[in-house]
Amino acid sequence: MTEHNHRMVTLHNGQVVGSWSEEWRIECEAMHVLDLPKHRRIGYLDDAEKERGKAPVDKLKAIITAIHNKRRQPDALP
Repeated sequence: MTEHNHRMVTLHNGQVVGSWSEEWRIECEAMHVLDLPKHRRIGYLDDAEKERGKAPVDKLKAIITAIHNKRRQPDALP
């Protein structure tokens, strides 16, 4: 059996989760989508909604918005 090096990570909202968790996977996806150019971001989210449905993508969009707002705060790290 392969042993993985899991660690604890902090989400944008301050929640601490394991690096193997679904919450962290969604957070990473949200950061990736946010870093895409706007036209690619829209296409990515449209494709994701076709594949996964509206509810999961709405959750992803909410996290993208929260991360974006947090990045815009004056005390946010670059």
